[in-house]
Amino acid sequence: MGATATDNVDTTLYIYASVDGGPTIQPGDMVTLDTTEAGDHTITFTVTDEAGNTSTATRTVNVEMPPVADPTPDSSTSPQAEPTPDPVPDTATSTTP
Repeated sequence: MGATATDNVDTTLYIYASVDGGPTIQPGDMVTLDTTEAGDHTITFTVTDEAGNTSTATRTVNVEMPPVADPTPDSSTSPQAEPTPDPVPDTATSTTP
Protein backbone atom coordinates (compact mmCIF):
# COMPACT_ATOMS: atom_id res chain seq x y z
CA MET A 1 0.00 0.00 0.00
CA GLY A 2 3.02 2.29 -0.07
CA ALA A 3 3.92 2.01 3.61
CA THR A 4 5.90 -0.32 5.84
CA ALA A 5 5.70 -0.77 9.60
CA THR A 6 7.63 -2.69 12.26
CA ASP A 7 6.90 -3.54 15.88
CA ASN A 8 9.39 -4.55 18.58
CA VAL A 9 7.03 -7.27 19.94
CA ASP A 10 4.31 -8.25 17.49
CA THR A 11 5.07 -9.76 14.11
CA THR A 12 1.55 -9.33 12.74
CA LEU A 13 0.64 -5.75 11.90
CA TYR A 14 -2.41 -4.41 10.10
CA ILE A 15 -2.06 -1.37 7.84
CA TYR A 16 -5.23 0.53 6.98
CA ALA A 17 -5.39 3.57 4.72
CA SER A 18 -7.80 6.24 3.58
CA VAL A 19 -7.57 8.83 0.82
CA ASP A 20 -8.75 12.39 1.50
CA GLY A 21 -10.70 11.23 4.58
CA GLY A 22 -12.68 8.69 2.56
CA PRO A 23 -13.59 5.13 3.47
CA THR A 24 -11.02 2.86 5.12
CA ILE A 25 -8.98 0.74 2.73
CA GLN A 26 -8.46 -2.70 4.23
CA PRO A 27 -5.02 -4.32 4.66
CA GLY A 28 -3.81 -5.77 1.38
CA ASP A 29 -6.15 -3.67 -0.78
CA MET A 30 -4.80 -1.22 -3.35
CA VAL A 31 -4.59 2.47 -2.48
CA THR A 32 -5.84 4.53 -5.43
CA LEU A 33 -6.67 8.16 -6.00
CA ASP A 34 -8.23 10.18 -8.78
CA THR A 35 -5.38 11.57 -10.89
CA THR A 36 -7.80 13.44 -13.17
CA GLU A 37 -8.33 16.03 -10.42
CA ALA A 38 -5.46 18.44 -9.86
CA GLY A 39 -4.64 19.26 -6.25
CA ASP A 40 -3.20 17.84 -3.07
CA HIS A 41 -4.49 14.47 -1.89
CA THR A 42 -3.74 13.09 1.59
CA ILE A 43 -3.29 9.39 2.22
CA THR A 44 -3.55 8.49 5.89
CA PHE A 45 -1.99 5.19 7.01
CA THR A 46 -2.98 3.66 10.35
CA VAL A 47 -1.07 0.67 11.69
CA THR A 48 -2.45 -1.57 14.43
CA ASP A 49 -0.57 -4.36 16.19
CA GLU A 50 -2.00 -7.46 17.92
CA ALA A 51 -2.18 -5.61 21.26
CA GLY A 52 -4.31 -2.84 19.75
CA ASN A 53 -1.59 -0.19 19.71
CA THR A 54 -1.93 2.20 16.77
CA SER A 55 0.23 4.66 14.92
CA THR A 56 -0.71 7.02 12.09
CA ALA A 57 1.30 8.61 9.29
CA THR A 58 0.22 10.69 6.32
CA ARG A 59 1.52 11.13 2.81
CA THR A 60 0.56 14.05 0.58
CA VAL A 61 0.36 13.44 -3.16
CA ASN A 62 0.29 16.51 -5.42
CA VAL A 63 -1.46 15.93 -8.76
CA GLU A 64 -0.60 18.48 -11.43
CA MET A 65 -2.30 18.70 -14.78
CA PRO A 66 -0.30 19.57 -17.91
CA PRO A 67 -1.21 22.89 -19.51
CA VAL A 68 -3.94 22.64 -22.11
CA ALA A 69 -3.03 23.84 -25.58
CA ASP A 70 -5.00 26.85 -26.84
CA PRO A 71 -7.21 25.64 -29.71
CA THR A 72 -7.11 29.03 -31.46
CA PRO A 73 -4.01 29.45 -33.60
CA ASP A 74 -1.66 32.30 -32.77
CA SER A 75 -1.43 34.55 -35.83
CA SER A 76 2.14 35.47 -35.00
CA THR A 77 3.27 31.87 -35.40
CA SER A 78 0.88 30.76 -38.15
CA PRO A 79 2.43 30.17 -41.54
CA GLN A 80 1.84 33.12 -43.84
CA ALA A 81 0.68 32.65 -47.42
CA GLU A 82 3.31 33.27 -50.06
CA PRO A 83 2.63 36.38 -52.14
CA THR A 84 1.29 35.68 -55.62
CA PRO A 85 3.82 36.75 -58.25
CA ASP A 86 2.74 39.28 -60.86
CA PRO A 87 1.94 37.68 -64.20
CA VAL A 88 4.78 37.74 -66.69
CA PRO A 89 3.78 39.43 -69.95
CA ASP A 90 3.71 37.10 -72.92
CA THR A 91 6.38 38.35 -75.28
CA ALA A 92 6.12 35.53 -77.74
CA THR A 93 4.57 36.38 -81.03
CA SER A 94 2.85 34.04 -83.31
CA THR A 95 2.29 34.29 -86.97
CA THR A 96 -0.69 33.00 -88.78
CA PRO A 97 -0.26 31.53 -92.25
